[in-house]
Amino acid sequence: MGKYRAFLAISIAAAMAAGSIEAMASGAVVSAPDKSVLFWSVHKPSGRYALHRAMEDCNARFGGGCFVEKVYDYGCIAVARSNSHRRWGYAWRETPNAASEAAMERCDETGSHSCSVQTTTCE
Repeated sequence: MGKYRAFLAISIAAAMAAGSIEAMASGAVVSAPDKSVLFWSVHKPSGRYALHRAMEDCNARFGGGCFVEKVYDYGCIAVARSNSHRRWGYAWRETPNAASEAAMERCDETGSHSCSVQTTTCE
């Protein structure tokens, strides 16, 4: 009976440890050469792959010259844009609310008073 209990305890501990491991995901944000447009890629298996996908989208539209804004492996990214879509702000923070608030502040700092959060996503 002692061996069975020990086996059961080890099995339960292993199952709990396996259940607590979350899949890692990464994201990236890039901007157009004139900083007028943001492209982002989220929930990718690595920062390198997320950056590749965001750059690919930006370069397809602008033919190159895109800028890396942020590559991250954890946390939340939020993007806020003005109604005209000419002004934007993005922010990376540890919680979705903090990211959204910071993105709105950055967008408002551009002089736009019509910003709204377009997306918030967490890794």
